Amino acid sequence: FDFNGVLLWDASLHEQAWQETALRLRGSEFSEDEFSIHVHGRTNAHILSYLTGRALPGKELLDLIQVKESMYRALCLKNIERFVLSPGAEALLDFVSANGIPRTIATASEQTNLDFFVRHLALDKWFDREKIVYDDGCLPGKPAPDLYVKAAANIGLPPQGCMVVEDAISGLQ
Repeated sequence: FDFNGVLLWDASLHEQAWQETALRLRGSEFSEDEFSIHVHGRTNAHILSYLTGRALPGKELLDLIQVKESMYRALCLKNIERFVLSPGAEALLDFVSANGIPRTIATASEQTNLDFFVRHLALDKWFDREKIVYDDGCLPGKPAPDLYVKAAANIGLPPQGCMVVEDAISGLQ
């Protein structure tokens, strides 16, 4: 499973945090097309490099990521009624879990957000935290298939033996 936009319908919260970040970094918000092409499903490194027009060095990149993601997490906690798994997700995850269907998450989220999701949404009820693939800076982001290839390996299946549930254009590509 992809996470954001699939198991958690949080696009509006991310968009709000990204718009604030875009205003701070370039003085203008993202357009709808920019969200589709350069934000949804993409890594923070990709988005921030796009916003600034340059590759960002380590500490600068990490600092900007944490500023944006701190805004996002605060919005999640402020809008707790929207910070819940998507409709039907719990029933589906209960079903696949009860039937022993191998599963994991392949997400462009970084570790701080992943830990936040696991803690607040009790994802460890359905997923082995060690098998979840997230943006740790070691793999290229979507549309490269690397996150999904690693996720398949983590659950002991070949990629062609898996079904991916994804919502972002970059993930579908």
